[in-house]
Amino acid sequence: MSKIYLQTEGEFPVANFSKTGFLDKFKMSDAELSLDCEFQLFNEPSKRKEESDFHLIPLNKANKLDSGFRILSVSKRMEAFDRLLIPQKFSKKNIPVALKELAVIAIEERTLLQISQIFPKKQDLELISLRVLTSEPGKFTEYAIILPWYIDEKPWLEKGYHQLDLHPAEFTPEAGSGCWAILGKDGSNQSKKEIIRSLHHPASLVFTNTERKFIRDFDIPDLEVLGTHLESPLEDKYHLYICLKNNSSGEVFWFDYPSSTFGDMSTEAIEALKIHLQQQTLI
Repeated sequence: MSKIYLQTEGEFPVANFSKTGFLDKFKMSDAELSLDCEFQLFNEPSKRKEESDFHLIPLNKANKLDSGFRILSVSKRMEAFDRLLIPQKFSKKNIPVALKELAVIAIEERTLLQISQIFPKKQDLELISLRVLTSEPGKFTEYAIILPWYIDEKPWLEKGYHQLDLHPAEFTPEAGSGCWAILGKDGSNQSKKEIIRSLHHPASLVFTNTERKFIRDFDIPDLEVLGTHLESPLEDKYHLYICLKNNSSGEVFWFDYPSSTFGDMSTEAIEALKIHLQQQTLI
């Protein structure tokens, strides 16, 4: 019986991994899956005697690994939304009040840039490391917490926190969010690669590839893409949410591109954005 080790990255705990469907499918195969849960940064020396050829990572963070890795398998897409967690002493109906009174902490700069644009007068925003946040979930009782999709909210909910899903129109996640990816090194064991490839969920890539292609093809000077998220609210209706930052002014803004056809939606969205920006300049 084969045993495949997936090395996880120090920034990305795998608490949400059990929700992906990867594990259920693996139990049906002739292999045993063992997760290497020594949370270590990729660029740090491995604490294992033999470093794994395979890595488990959120798809939206896959570009953090060097060019020697290739995506072998992508999970079924989970909800990609950010989630706002509010301490128990505030009722869920009083979230606007809580946001006024509480400092907000997040682990992604993207999130803080977005909330600072939505609430321009709010100054008490803090970026902290994931390791600090997850080491003591009950420590931050005087804060509102914004979690990205790949962090399990259960430790906070068990302590009475209220949860609110944040819509991608305002809190637009990074391209590829909602999917776990297993990556393999060039030259790694071929039979194990085939087992991992058998877990692949191709339907997930229909949307995430469009989001990631938008990032790859984006060529507008002075603008940085903070997030892209594609969804289909109705049959044959598609909506690409885009969040951008003007690196000259520091302004964060949003652009939505709806379409009734899928086609080359990322290219069409870039062209539509260019036209929109030209019109804004003329006004």
